[in-house]
Amino acid sequence: MKIPVQEIIHHLGEAQNIIITAHKNPDGDALGSTLGLYHALQNAGKNCTVVLPDGFPSFIAWMPSADKILLFDSMKEKVVEQFKKADLVFCLDYNSLDRTGELSAVIQDCPAPRILIDHHPFPSDEFNVLYSDTFPSSTSEMVVEMLLAVQWGQMIDEKSATCLYTGIVTDTGSFRFSCTSSRTHEIAGQLIQRGAANAHIHDLLFDTQSESRLKLLGYALSEKMIVNHALKTAYIVLTQAELKRFHYRKGDTEGMVNYGLAIQGIKVAAIFVEHEELIKISLRSKGKVPVNELSRNYFSGGGHTNAAGGKWEGDLESLLKKWNEVLPPFINEHGEK
Repeated sequence: MKIPVQEIIHHLGEAQNIIITAHKNPDGDALGSTLGLYHALQNAGKNCTVVLPDGFPSFIAWMPSADKILLFDSMKEKVVEQFKKADLVFCLDYNSLDRTGELSAVIQDCPAPRILIDHHPFPSDEFNVLYSDTFPSSTSEMVVEMLLAVQWGQMIDEKSATCLYTGIVTDTGSFRFSCTSSRTHEIAGQLIQRGAANAHIHDLLFDTQSESRLKLLGYALSEKMIVNHALKTAYIVLTQAELKRFHYRKGDTEGMVNYGLAIQGIKVAAIFVEHEELIKISLRSKGKVPVNELSRNYFSGGGHTNAAGGKWEGDLESLLKKWNEVLPPFINEHGEK
């Protein structure tokens, strides 16, 4: 999709109080894109507020101005007041308002125009302006493209560049996933030129982990990974008790699902993490195996062809029963021989 430049320019010109939102359980791209846009719009003289449905992992909490973000689950009244003053809302890294959980009702009640910037397929019709494209590596990459298109590239300072570079790095798996294009590298290079300290960012993301997180990873890989070479799949199951044993903090299982794909011949990897209210599901694949279709059809989720998420509101036993039921026909249909 082409960037709707004139529409965005019009709304930016009309707006002064802007809210920037992202999805529940924000990841590096959600946080990086919102904060990257926040800093750019602040530099353009706009009053901006980032509002997220809930909290984010500690390994990305170092991003500039992350401490200024309003979290709806713990600051409901303040968030509602901010939306009453808003004259423009950016919706980043999600394709439907229901991805924001309970915050969706507040967004829907706000009369301000909504601009979607997102790289997931099948956007809903809940937005006034759509910049939706599944080709870019990340929403952070799209934010850069948008700012350049509206001639606001100069608003990307060191803080903005740092956040946007972080979003790209996390969503591309440090530029190793198939979503990484030559344009992704070009934009990353521009962000480094604008002040993103790439080596330092990589250190903060990947080399400052807690001891308990590394021990949880080791336990998951050595004791909890089930590999089925016949179906070319590998999955990990972690219970609440196991999370407690390793002093789990939000984000500690982030990226763990990717290790299954490192096994030769494996095409689909999954991790099922049991929480108090539901079981969180992360799916990854290689090639053209559409795990977003698997998640959308059976696990109340969605995402990209090679990276998707979902949830299960039953117990682990019923989830694994469903998994073992739907996986063979799915692999037979989509698994690359």
